[in-house]
Amino acid sequence: MTRTFRAALVYGVGDVRVEELPWTDPGPNDVVIAVHEASICPSDLREYRGIKEMHQPVRVGHEFAGTVAAVGSHVRSCKEGDRVTAYSWLPCYRCYQCRRGKFSACYNRVSYMGAFAEYITVHETAVLPVPDHVSFGEASCTEPLASVVKADQEICHVTAGDTVVVYGLGPMGCLHVQVCRLLGAFVVGIDLQPERRRLAQKLGAVVVIDPGTDDPVTA
Repeated sequence: MTRTFRAALVYGVGDVRVEELPWTDPGPNDVVIAVHEASICPSDLREYRGIKEMHQPVRVGHEFAGTVAAVGSHVRSCKEGDRVTAYSWLPCYRCYQCRRGKFSACYNRVSYMGAFAEYITVHETAVLPVPDHVSFGEASCTEPLASVVKADQEICHVTAGDTVVVYGLGPMGCLHVQVCRLLGAFVVGIDLQPERRRLAQKLGAVVVIDPGTDDPVTA
C-alpha cells in the first residue's frame, strides 16, 4: 500500500482542501520534518485571498517547527527525532545577487512551502536545531524574528539609548518592540487596537499611543 500524508492545498479564493498526498522518501541530502506547529504569514494567504494569481493548486506555509521524521543517506547534521525548524528558502550562492551578498534577492533561490501539512521536505542545510526549552509554537516564529533582528540591527542600527517608534503593533510590531528593548532602546508603540497596545506594554513598550484619539507626533 502506498504511504500518504495529509496536506492543505489552496485551489482558489476561499477554497482550501485537505488532501492525501503520496509520501516521497528523502533524497540523499534531504530531511523530512514532521510538522508539529506552523504559523500563518500574510504571504501564505495571497492565493487564498486572490491577491496572487495561481494556475494550479498550491501548498502554503513556511513558518513551522517539528521533529525529524526521516533523513537522506548523506545527512549527518541531524537525525530522526531531533527538534528542528528550517529556513523558508535557500539562496544559490552563485548568481550575481548572491555574489554581492544580497542573498534575499537571489535569482535562483529555492523556496520551501507546504508546512500546512503533516510533513515537509527541505535540504539539510536549511535545518536549524530547536532547544528543548523552546516550544514548537515559539520556534515556528524563528523566520519572522530573524527578519526583525536583521531590520533592527543591520538596517536601522538600533543601539542603547535610542528612541524607537513602532507604528503598528501586530505580530511583527510586537517582535520589534521586544528586540528593540533588548537592544536598550526606549520604545514607543502606536496602534488603534487597545488589545494590541496592552500586549505591547507587557512586552516592553514604555509608551503606547492611540492614534485615533491622540496625535502621534504631538504625543
